[in-house]
Amino acid sequence: MKELIIMILVAIFSLITQKSIGQEKGTNEFNVNIGAFTSNDIFNIASDVATTTITGGLIRSNTTKSTPQVGITYRHAVADRWMVFTDVSYQKFKTEYTTADIKSGDITQHFITAGLGTDYRYISNGFIQVYSGASVAYSVILDQDNMQKDKQDMDRSGQWNFQVNALGLRVGGDLAAFLELGVGYKGVVNLGVSYQF
Repeated sequence: MKELIIMILVAIFSLITQKSIGQEKGTNEFNVNIGAFTSNDIFNIASDVATTTITGGLIRSNTTKSTPQVGITYRHAVADRWMVFTDVSYQKFKTEYTTADIKSGDITQHFITAGLGTDYRYISNGFIQVYSGASVAYSVILDQDNMQKDKQDMDRSGQWNFQVNALGLRVGGDLAAFLELGVGYKGVVNLGVSYQF
C-alpha cells in the first residue's frame, strides 16, 4: 500500500513539474463557452428580494426567465503555463412586476460583460491541462422597459463584475473541451470548446 501511494505521488509530481507542452509562451487560444449560476443570476435574485422587502410586499419582482451565459474568450500565453485573456459574455433576464398582487408589467434585461484576466496551468502536458485563474469585468445592463408598450428605449446602466475559477480542466489537443468550476459572471459551472494554435 505504501508503494502504491509513493507511485501515485511521483506520477502527480512528474505531471506538475514537466515542461509545458500544451501551451508554451506565445500560444493563442479561442474559447466558446456556456455557463450557469452566474453572479448576474445572484444579482437579480438579490434585486427581487430587495424590491419586495423595501416595499413591504406591495411591489414584487420575480425573475421569470433567464438564459445561460454564453461567451467567447481569447487567451495568449505570456510565459509557459501563464495565460492572460479577454472575454465577452451575454445573458438575458425577464422580470415580472406586480403591484398589490396585480401584474403591472415586465422588464427585459440584457447583461453584456467584458473582462480581463489571467490563469496559470499547473498541469499542462499537451492533452490534459489543469488550471486556476481570475478576471475582473464590467457588465453593461441594457434594460428594455416593456411596462409601457410605446416605450422601446434601452436604459443603460452598469456594474463591476468578476470571475474566479477554482478549477479548470481542458482535455484534448489543439481542439479540446473544457470545464471550469468557480464563481462569477461566467457561472459556477462553465463549459465549452477550446482551440489552441
